[in-house]
Amino acid sequence: MNDVKAFVYNEIDFTLDAHKFDVRFSYVTKEGLSFVREFVLRLLHISPLSPIQLATYFGFSKKEASEAIGDLLNNGDIQYSADGKIELTRQSLSYFTSLGSTPQVATLTKKSVSLIFELGGFNCLGTKQRKEEWDHAIKLDIGHEIIANSQVLASSSFKKQFSRILEKGYITGLNGQDGADRPRIYTIDSVKKINQEPLRLTAKFYLGGDGVPIELNDFENLDDSEPVHELIATSLSKLKIPSNLDEIYHAMDELNDSWTPKLFNETSIDVIALDIKRKLSMHEDVSVVPLLGQAYSQQNWELIHTDLIKILPTIKNSTNEKLDMLWIAPSDTFWEASNRFPVISGIFLDCVRTLKCQQFINTPVMYLPVSNESDTSWAKKISNIEGDIHGLLEGFLNGNVEIILVENKYVAVCYHYRSESFPVTLPFGFVSKNIAIIKSIQKVAFQYIEGMASQDNPNHIGILDKHKAYLKKKAAKTLIKS
Repeated sequence: MNDVKAFVYNEIDFTLDAHKFDVRFSYVTKEGLSFVREFVLRLLHISPLSPIQLATYFGFSKKEASEAIGDLLNNGDIQYSADGKIELTRQSLSYFTSLGSTPQVATLTKKSVSLIFELGGFNCLGTKQRKEEWDHAIKLDIGHEIIANSQVLASSSFKKQFSRILEKGYITGLNGQDGADRPRIYTIDSVKKINQEPLRLTAKFYLGGDGVPIELNDFENLDDSEPVHELIATSLSKLKIPSNLDEIYHAMDELNDSWTPKLFNETSIDVIALDIKRKLSMHEDVSVVPLLGQAYSQQNWELIHTDLIKILPTIKNSTNEKLDMLWIAPSDTFWEASNRFPVISGIFLDCVRTLKCQQFINTPVMYLPVSNESDTSWAKKISNIEGDIHGLLEGFLNGNVEIILVENKYVAVCYHYRSESFPVTLPFGFVSKNIAIIKSIQKVAFQYIEGMASQDNPNHIGILDKHKAYLKKKAAKTLIKS
């Protein structure tokens, strides 16, 4: 990818199971010998000697020579040959790697460590808990058999990855030295699962300059990304739905969008032209600025949020009616599959208060697609997001369009295009401060929000969080009584 101009068109979080294990093991290291023992053995490694020759060479007294020889005999390091000379045993010969090398003796040590392994490819993730959440991501499916046998698989992976685990400093007190000094696994005594947690991986999906999707990059925190890539491919294949090309063109017609189709064709986006137009818009006053990717992606949200910060405080409405501010979400599986979603949603829902614009702008509302009034699919996903989040019956522009709107002042539109050629949705669109464009789009949005699916069945369901809805009703009753 380094040789190809690439553009991020979607950024999606995936989660998979990771288990933490208590690993108890024994390892072997080689250590140096005492001074006398080392040099006696080094001399005998060159040639066997008689006791007198050995004593003479080192200048030992008769008593010192006797003690040195006796100690080495007791340790099994030397033996007497048939001709009465002292020579090395098979045991002490193993201390040397070559003639003249420093002798080192192996020692066996027991150790325990707590390590986390993800269950996709059993990459070791270290010792620290990540405190991730399962929500706002695509969960990768790990087979029941793998989960049930995770301790056995972790044991095997620990053995295979031992050198790399040492190099990364995951085991306190051990290092990953090369050569004879490197600790080596002797035996794994036990591997016991302690707990489990999700591992969150953010995948960036790229288009090349020709508009063709590029293969996923490896994940930086995984030594081997291939098994996880296979899980992602399997998961995405299950989420595949038919192309919505005709619906996208219909939505463009509904919104009177005549500029985006010029950057869009039946296979992809002209990303080079879009990039040039985006850069030119930073220096020229244009009616639309193109977007590639989710509205809340880092690059797009920086643009949108900067615009909101500039525009909202300048709004002064001469009438008593406040302006509406809203965000309509698409019906797209990938739309909220990012931990950026709750963060950016919170910023949007709180921006009127933060910028002190309550006098002229209503509290922002986020509309999420629901199948009916009793749909609770969003309940957990929005539980930690502060602000007005309402349900809107699925069907707004067939669920393919996302809109951020400040009435009469600003609009951002994202079309969420699906195709067999793309592993995930391709979001693209524009932002505009042009009043004619804004009014054309807000008319379509308001008509749907205020419309009816059928008799006694409004499109606008109301606040999704039942507890928040209860508190609002209670506050309204209190206000009326007072």
